[in-house]
Amino acid sequence: MSTISRTTACALSIDAHPHPPGIYVKTLTAASGKEVQARGEAKAKITAPTAVVGQEGVFEGRLLVWTEIDIKGRWLNKEKDEDLSPEEKMSINIPENAAPNYKNYNYVFFEKNHRLHIETMTDTKDTLGPITVRKIFSNLLSPERTYIKDVSFAVTLIPDEEAVEEILSLPHLRKLELQIRTPNPDHASPEARRRIHRMMEENNAHTWEQTIKKDNNVDRLTPSEEVKDLARVAAETGYVRGEEKPRGGRARVVATDNRPKQWWMTSDEGETFFARIRTALARRS
Repeated sequence: MSTISRTTACALSIDAHPHPPGIYVKTLTAASGKEVQARGEAKAKITAPTAVVGQEGVFEGRLLVWTEIDIKGRWLNKEKDEDLSPEEKMSINIPENAAPNYKNYNYVFFEKNHRLHIETMTDTKDTLGPITVRKIFSNLLSPERTYIKDVSFAVTLIPDEEAVEEILSLPHLRKLELQIRTPNPDHASPEARRRIHRMMEENNAHTWEQTIKKDNNVDRLTPSEEVKDLARVAAETGYVRGEEKPRGGRARVVATDNRPKQWWMTSDEGETFFARIRTALARRS
């Protein structure tokens, strides 16, 4: 009997400004093979996105993570608790193209809505935190690595839907901070997103920020429906941060940019990561 394993994934919204046709796949391809810092001594790079057969505008690739070690540095003799002797070091033979602690995470990129879904826990139980994933792709999509100078990229972790509603309903909400980067109008979107895009376009704005603070004479902020719409758009293309402070209590900040949404999948939902994430997305729609 086969064993069913459970895996997880997170999603990134990758927003280009401007965004000419084909810019996303072009940039991910340009970033492939470039090494960036992942966490601690770990390095990372991606493979170039390749088209998924039979799926227009869907691409897949891999994120590779490994540990970078300095072979010429000091080595410990664990039995003697001291440096290896020069003779012992001479016997170490690691090929220059070899790297230890290798881990492999699959990704799927949907060109239409510019979302990249990536494994955060694999079948072999290798894990990678969503915040680390965001850092890796933000570094990879920098002009220094893609050599694309006339386009800027913003990478946002898709947050848990409950995070925005939790912020808006904090019982002692005293400050609300919103950041919206130009929402992409080239795919199906709610009226709020289209309205915000028009507003930013009319003002030649790429980033829109707003901070709202409560009046001293009231217990909490009461966000209007318009502000709530803005917050829901900001969560996908920027961030929403709410601060509350009960009388006599300590201040607390709740933010969407550290509350990522996680997709749970099982191996019986498909052999490939694309098959699994497609099933998981359909389950939530």
